Amino acid sequence: MVEEFRSLLNRTDIPHIIMEYDTTFDLGTCYVSWLTFRHTEFNDLPNNPMPTMGLGFLIHDKKLESSHEYFWKMIKEEIPSIATAKNLLICTDEETAIVNALKTILPGIPRVRCHIHAWRNIKWHLAKKGISKKKELANYRSSFYTLLNQNSYEEYSANLLELKENFWSDVY
Repeated sequence: MVEEFRSLLNRTDIPHIIMEYDTTFDLGTCYVSWLTFRHTEFNDLPNNPMPTMGLGFLIHDKKLESSHEYFWKMIKEEIPSIATAKNLLICTDEETAIVNALKTILPGIPRVRCHIHAWRNIKWHLAKKGISKKKELANYRSSFYTLLNQNSYEEYSANLLELKENFWSDVY
């Protein structure tokens, strides 16, 4: 799979590669963090565009920055061209230990926050403010994804202002 991944780096004829890294499993005595990537060469498949492929995993005792640094050093050692790739984004849940490890080991690679984790955090904050009914949550979720799908910062800002003024609770 490493060779497949390497073959996608720095290509200009396919969409950017999205790597996803997340501590997915708590096995009680240890954690498992998975590294996957979207195989962008298959971006035109009708039913499953850009399949997700496994690239590596880390089994670790604690969610420490040093654990994630070790993992990313190994990835960088195995795939040196990852450090200078121009068509790569890394998507995480913004866990501090992961973010700091990536800043240290792969500072030139852009990072983005996973929309699923972001929505979970928003939902948690809404519940703390007493907003938990299904219909209300559906409206906030729709607003969140509307903001994510704007084509420019200007469009985002205009939509955000409209949502704040006309749709969102004063509590939020």
